[in-house]
Amino acid sequence: MGCTDVDEKVVGRYDENGVSFSPAVVKGAVEYIPTMKPSGVRLVFLNDKLDSIGYEELPVQEKAVIFYGYMGTTFRYGFQSEEVELESPYVKVVSIFPMEGSDETMEFSQYLNVTSDGYHYQYLLGALSFSRVTKLVKEEGYKLDDAVTLAEAELEAVVGKAYANSLYKNQFGNSSYHLGPYFYCRYFESDSTFYSDFKDFQKRYEKGVLLDSAAKLHLADGALRFEERISESSAGNKLNTRDSLMDLYSYSIYMPLWDEVYGTQMFNNGGAFGTLDSVKNKNSEYNGRAFVYDGQKSSYSASGWNMWRLVSSMEDTLGLCLNDSVLVRRHNGEYYLCAKNSSSWKVETNKDTLLTSIYGACDAIMKGWTRYLDDTLYLCVCPDGKCQWKQDDGSETFSDEVQKYANSTYLNFLASMEFGACTKDSLMNNRKEILDGQMIRCVGGKWKAIDSLEYYVGRCGNVYDYVIGDKTVTPDSVYLECLSTGKWDTIPAPDYYGDSCKSGSHHRVVFRDNHYYICEVQCPACIYSIGTWELLTEEGTIPPVLNMDQCDTKTNNRLVEYDSVFYRCLDGDWSVAPDSFITPPVLKGLVCNLDENLGEEVKVDTSYYVCDSNYWKPLAAEISILRKYEDKYGKCDSITGSTLYYSEDFDALYGCVETNLWSKISYSESPLEAPAGAAPKKIAGGVYENDSTYKVTVDGTDYVFYHQGTKLTVSKVDVAGTTYDAYFYGSNLFIHSQRGPGIYYLNALRAEQSTENFDESLSSASFVDFYDAWAARVTPTNTCTYFRELYGENQTYTAGPGMVTVLSRNEDTFVSWETAKTFCPTGFHVPDSTEFTASDFLAYPTMNTMVRNDSPISESYQKNACGGTYKHYYTLLWTSTEKDENTQYCYEYGYSGQAEVARRIVECPKDLFPMAQVVCVKD
Repeated sequence: MGCTDVDEKVVGRYDENGVSFSPAVVKGAVEYIPTMKPSGVRLVFLNDKLDSIGYEELPVQEKAVIFYGYMGTTFRYGFQSEEVELESPYVKVVSIFPMEGSDETMEFSQYLNVTSDGYHYQYLLGALSFSRVTKLVKEEGYKLDDAVTLAEAELEAVVGKAYANSLYKNQFGNSSYHLGPYFYCRYFESDSTFYSDFKDFQKRYEKGVLLDSAAKLHLADGALRFEERISESSAGNKLNTRDSLMDLYSYSIYMPLWDEVYGTQMFNNGGAFGTLDSVKNKNSEYNGRAFVYDGQKSSYSASGWNMWRLVSSMEDTLGLCLNDSVLVRRHNGEYYLCAKNSSSWKVETNKDTLLTSIYGACDAIMKGWTRYLDDTLYLCVCPDGKCQWKQDDGSETFSDEVQKYANSTYLNFLASMEFGACTKDSLMNNRKEILDGQMIRCVGGKWKAIDSLEYYVGRCGNVYDYVIGDKTVTPDSVYLECLSTGKWDTIPAPDYYGDSCKSGSHHRVVFRDNHYYICEVQCPACIYSIGTWELLTEEGTIPPVLNMDQCDTKTNNRLVEYDSVFYRCLDGDWSVAPDSFITPPVLKGLVCNLDENLGEEVKVDTSYYVCDSNYWKPLAAEISILRKYEDKYGKCDSITGSTLYYSEDFDALYGCVETNLWSKISYSESPLEAPAGAAPKKIAGGVYENDSTYKVTVDGTDYVFYHQGTKLTVSKVDVAGTTYDAYFYGSNLFIHSQRGPGIYYLNALRAEQSTENFDESLSSASFVDFYDAWAARVTPTNTCTYFRELYGENQTYTAGPGMVTVLSRNEDTFVSWETAKTFCPTGFHVPDSTEFTASDFLAYPTMNTMVRNDSPISESYQKNACGGTYKHYYTLLWTSTEKDENTQYCYEYGYSGQAEVARRIVECPKDLFPMAQVVCVKD
């Protein structure tokens, strides 16, 4: 019911049972056969009389989840509208599908009641009953739900259950399709045939007529045409998806229909294979054609049932070709083959296939048999154990082969005439003779042809001349062993003489019959590994092999000398050694053994060598140079008092880095470099004042280097008689007053310099404010929250500034601008702010104060309030750039140990003390 007062607004509509139907979300599942993919749906909104009052087009969603109550289920395709106002609870849903091979579409209509429970399936059975439902409602007064139930039940009784209740589960296994309607609309033909049959069926059923005899005949003939096409595609052709699906349940659908229409008795009625039944309907295009009961359908169908099939026209001519048959027929000059599991006659031209099909396979049992095909003689031969039919080519060779096999009885007759009858007594049995060049033997009471091996050596086998394992030799020195197969096999001479080749005898060499043989064991370390004897080639017959010198992974690269020729062991084999391996220590007879002197170094003439993997190899040039200095200047007793030496070969410096250890000495890595223009040669010749301090004069200037490990870093420089702490960065030399060892606590000074206790001798008046601003700028603020049992709740803490100390400080470390501007000696200047901000001008990317030349301010703070600390080094340097009469610009640089944390220009009061330092750069 709705509201009628014009001042009121419709907020909902209810049906006669009080169930709300508007506003509503219209949704459902489009569940047609899997090979039909919808392109969309059209919702047609209806009034109570089922008349259209509007519509909306909706897309479909693949693998749609549709909710029924709180239960969500996935379907192949689904649709869902936004919330819409409805005049009645009824909606016509039009499912739209593309038509294969056409620009047209196929539309299938079905009623949907938004108040009814369920997933609102859209399916073919419902679409077929649509027109019938409409008529029952409009003309006969049925309620819509009752009309749908009645119409679909009538349809299902005919197309779904009259012959079989064939259901097809969808891919999600949660609903089913009736395949029956698709058969009755001949979906197996094409989309156009299917849609045409659908509309005819729907129109006929609208009047209450389901299937009359003409419709059933039409369908039966169409289904039989479909099965003929499926049968013809069985010869190795893969069925398409539509054919496979429609053929899936064809037996249960078609057989009952054919029995009814054609007057046959095939459904669930088998009998013996080859049983016939015929079509008895003069109106059928198949009238008079026969069905045959013929084994499995699995050759072209998924069903695999014992089945009836239509007898083909070729079978009417050549006879039945049953599934289990193998037959050959000649017709119109061609051979036709009925192959096993084919149920069809096919033209066959392959002679081997035809002979095998007619006479059986050519194998060892049929060897020597002759057969005819098309007046051509074929002989079954088995060269090298591979049997095949051989065609008569008119040659004497073929005739001889035929005579050899076909006249075996004649051979026995001739041999008996020549040598006497072959009997089983001891005088004749196993007797060997030669008859007209053919070697023969009396075996089992009959003369038989034998080969030369059996003639001269004997037969191999437990009951013959030789038993399994026996060995013998032919007159032409071929060694043989009798195998368990009853066949002779050639073996190498050492096997015949009983020479062992197994674990423990790897690379053993023996000399047999004027040849050398070597034992090769695949796994020499394995206990029960058996090897094989290999004939040594002329190249392999070398002294270390014949002498059986050890050669394995342990002796890789080992050298041995025979008659002034050196041989090398590599990967288990000996060969002439390359010249690169015949080094001077080898020529001097020095031994290099992996187990005894690995890593030992020797000097021969002026060169050095090391024992490495069983051979002497030249010591690397960068190591040899160290040995030369050690030989020349002796061991390093102490670094202090020693010097650095220059090598022209390497353009590098060498010296002691610790007791008894010489090494290459180099400058620190860029950008911490040596004095500009100071080549390594100029740095040599100085003296170590102690283990970490090296002093040298370069071009008239005295430098002091800090030595750590194998690196030199400029530490001090003398300018005009004054010593400064020096620092090279890039190509620039920076000087700073000499630093001291002291540590100064800036944070403590700040605490002392309160307003009440300010001491102007300790700092300038501007210090306190500048320090506070600086500390706020460089100290990160960190907070953390954690549970404190004492308070029974979470507590939040904020990290405060940590300890601020000055490292390597003395009284000259911090100066005001008034002092800084006169600090630099001639040839140096205080950099301006533009110079300082250049990226490659000055940085201190290290926390090693022995390398730096400043006195960094160490600022430590809590990494987070719940524990952990972190440390940064800051340096504040005066620039020569003035802001105003009271303010000078300073350069601030910060480093964390891993990365820069600050590089900026800040404002400094000119009287600032302490905090700022001064460095000078060389002009």
